[in-house]
Amino acid sequence: MIRLAVPRMTSALFDEVEGICTSCEATTDPMRWEGLNRQFHATFYRASGLPFHLASLDKAMDRLDRCLRAQLLLTDGYARANTEHRAIAKACARGDANEAEMLPVAHISAAHATLREHLCRIQLPSDRRILPPTGHVSGRNQSETSA
Repeated sequence: MIRLAVPRMTSALFDEVEGICTSCEATTDPMRWEGLNRQFHATFYRASGLPFHLASLDKAMDRLDRCLRAQLLLTDGYARANTEHRAIAKACARGDANEAEMLPVAHISAAHATLREHLCRIQLPSDRRILPPTGHVSGRNQSETSA
C-alpha cells in the first residue's frame, strides 16, 4: 500500500508528517502517542488512494491497540518507534518506495519481537507456573474422560 502512496506524496503531506513526528517525540501520554501513531501511518497510506485497504488497516490497529500500548509501556519502546517513524518518513521523502515498504514491516516485526521477549522474560519459573487442578485432562474432569 505504501509503495503505491510514495509517488503521490506531496510536500504538504511531509509537513503534516513532520508535525506528527514532533508531537510523538514530545508526548509522554500513551493514549496521545497511540493516536498520533495511528495518524502517522494513516497519513502515508491515505496517499495510496486505496480506501478499502486504509479501512482494513484501521480495523487491524483497533484489534492491536492493547498489544501496542503494552509493548510501548513495558519495553519503553517510544524512542525506538519514534526513530523508526523518522526513518519511514525519510524513505518516503526520498521517493524510495522499496525502503518505504520494507521499513514499516521491520517496525511492526520489531515491536512484536520486543513485546514477546519481554513477556517470556517475566514468566514465572516452570516450578511456580499455575497448573490445572489434578484430575483434569484437556480442560475436562478425568471422570468425564474415563466414561
